[in-house]
Amino acid sequence: MLVEHVLAKRSVTLDLGGDPETLAPEDFLLDATDRGGFATSVENGLLVALETALDPELIEEGRLREALRQLQDARKKAQFAVSDRIQLALSGADAAAFAAKHGETIARELLAESVTIGDLAEADIIEPLDLGDIELTAALKKVA
Repeated sequence: MLVEHVLAKRSVTLDLGGDPETLAPEDFLLDATDRGGFATSVENGLLVALETALDPELIEEGRLREALRQLQDARKKAQFAVSDRIQLALSGADAAAFAAKHGETIARELLAESVTIGDLAEADIIEPLDLGDIELTAALKKVA
């Protein structure tokens, strides 16, 4: 009840065994602090908390989305048309695992007819991908 009165900016009367004391809303200081792993906001008496902890699946989804963004940038840099079909080759220490996990999504999003591991003969563009702890280089070639 005390918290509800304070949040509603109403006076509160406390009786701690002596004379009752009335406290005005301005006598209280409310401060919301974020607890680790949460982002919080208080407005108009409403507290909203969002969990900000990243689980392995969310981290992997972010890594895939960043790879797709960088690969789309490589398509633009190579001046491919939006509808151009491509071949994509990934190389690097993590290429096989990354392609096994995300190859279908990458192929669909990039209009890639194939996603292979290794070098791509006569690639139109070769770009390193900056994915933090994942080492990848992408080679793209427009399909005639």
